[in-house]
Amino acid sequence: MDSDPINMASKNPLDLPEIRLQTAIYLTPSDAAKCVSVCKAWHHTFLPIVWASVEVKAGASGQTLGGPSPDALERHRDLVIHLDIDQQVHRRYTMQFPKLRSLSLRSADGFNGGFEYGYNPAAIIASNPSLTDIAVFRMKGDLRLSFWNAIEKLDSGVFLAMFFESITDVPTANAFWRACTHLHGLDLDGVALTRNGDLRSLTFPNIRKLKLDTLLGLELEDQLELIIRCPAIEELYWSSDDSEMGEYRKRLSELAASGAWPKLGSVDISGNMDDGHIADLIDSMEKAAELTFSASGFGPQAYEVLQSHFRSLQVLCVVACPDMTSPMLLQVLSSCPALTELQADEILAGDIIGGNPWICCSLRIFGVNVVFQE
Repeated sequence: MDSDPINMASKNPLDLPEIRLQTAIYLTPSDAAKCVSVCKAWHHTFLPIVWASVEVKAGASGQTLGGPSPDALERHRDLVIHLDIDQQVHRRYTMQFPKLRSLSLRSADGFNGGFEYGYNPAAIIASNPSLTDIAVFRMKGDLRLSFWNAIEKLDSGVFLAMFFESITDVPTANAFWRACTHLHGLDLDGVALTRNGDLRSLTFPNIRKLKLDTLLGLELEDQLELIIRCPAIEELYWSSDDSEMGEYRKRLSELAASGAWPKLGSVDISGNMDDGHIADLIDSMEKAAELTFSASGFGPQAYEVLQSHFRSLQVLCVVACPDMTSPMLLQVLSSCPALTELQADEILAGDIIGGNPWICCSLRIFGVNVVFQE
């Protein structure tokens, strides 16, 4: 290393790999690609950044509309960490990516399913055992038995997100539920699921994060049964337009109070839920980290219990909760050092001026109206 301070000071900071890596954070993908051609040193720094995240888009008839060619992807597959790929791209894109962690599968507009043009989704799963995050979007019924069998065989704990999918035949549903027994996280959004299948005969001991949003076919009783069968849940999001959801929120809080989910620390269960049941749910947690109870009865009882979690609280969303008062919000801001997000209706400017100083130095999102009174 050159120890001459004059020579060191005269060097361009971008000659240091660490500085180039920090600079790359602020570059667009196209700008990062241009940096690859500057010189050998920059090529070495920026090439892994360019290829870390790859998106391959296709038309309805299978033609590639965006992204690298199969040959280019083959040459740089060792660098790919995140892959977003349309189902109907050429099957030559099915290959092993040694460092692949995240995979998004989707169908392009106008594509009606089938493998006439594209790869078999199961093949790309089976080829990449290093996967930890899988997201599927509108695959139009092409998530068949082989797909779920491939996910079940993955060694690493996987987080699976499904958006607007349909699993309506019993054999495929059974394969899906069996695969879920190995998952570490499950996000079902707008998914149609048959009520039949192995759900009530299985447990899901590895699931830490569970999100259920507007499911079709799976009744609220079955959804609650799924939650019950995930005893290690740490994060829970549950939403439904069903008019009976309020009763199931009550049952959920009663189960939580009985110790059903000892690791639970984050919940998002907005909607009709009374203050007492919210208090029971929060009281069941060892350390509450993220809480969303918008449009609910969150009030004095829940707030009293919440105070024992002020040291661990990071996110609090209580929008459209009329019983959450300005003094309560001020105490949250002045008592929660880990708070990063607060969403509520309003806080009085007079309370802020006359109250204790805020200690939430990491606050990034403040979605509260500050009201000035005469």
